[in-house]
Amino acid sequence: MRKLFYQLISVFTGDAAKGNIAAVCHFDGYLSGDEMQKMAEDLNQPATAFIQQSGSAYQYNIRWFAPDAEIENCGHGAFASAAFLKEKGLETATFEPISTEKMMWHLNDIGKISLQLAIIPSKLHPHIRPELESGLGCKVLEYHINNNKHIVRVASEEIIRQLKPNFHALAQLPPFGYIVTAKGETTDFVSRTFVPKVRQLEDHGTGSSHAALAPYWSRELNKSTLSARQLSPRGALMSCTITENQVNITADYKIIGEGEYFL
Repeated sequence: MRKLFYQLISVFTGDAAKGNIAAVCHFDGYLSGDEMQKMAEDLNQPATAFIQQSGSAYQYNIRWFAPDAEIENCGHGAFASAAFLKEKGLETATFEPISTEKMMWHLNDIGKISLQLAIIPSKLHPHIRPELESGLGCKVLEYHINNNKHIVRVASEEIIRQLKPNFHALAQLPPFGYIVTAKGETTDFVSRTFVPKVRQLEDHGTGSSHAALAPYWSRELNKSTLSARQLSPRGALMSCTITENQVNITADYKIIGEGEYFL
């Protein structure tokens, strides 16, 4: 029997935002994908991140699993992994996923974690399907497509707060998910992320969504650094800075639990 240590870390916290939880397991030796999937299913968190040192103390292989499937790109799982390593004394490291681009994190000058994600470019789509508006239950002002979750702009923060989507109807449409966004009342922009084709349905705090939203709102507001709030039931808070082809996401975190898993 093999014993694995893990921590539960909530990221993008602060100012009443509870953030999004990920389990992080730092392991040596070998774990199969099936073993990782089993552990993620048992821990039953939005994401479980598995990190393994690769080459040096500052390079780590990383994979992410939801309870029901492997995740190709998980910003909040990467952020939680950075928090895990920060607690072990590191101030910077690079993550090397098997299915997406490298990610680097570091401590900034006020001790918060900053995670660099590749920008997800989006393109305005001229046609808004009535089934989308019906599924969301609101008027759509703009619709932007990309290779991740499509951006849906609506008129106000209050509309986003009150959304009660028909997830069954949204799941019948082609996109994997939707980022519904508007100009914020106390932050530069707000959003919610809906993923109707997976078990979770709504993501509480989403790094990959902000890799798409930050460049969009940077153009709209003519700003390179923006404050953002995700209006999920738990809430998430972060700052996004555009640097060349990357989005630098800065936020807080909290360790909320830890334990040992017997494989």
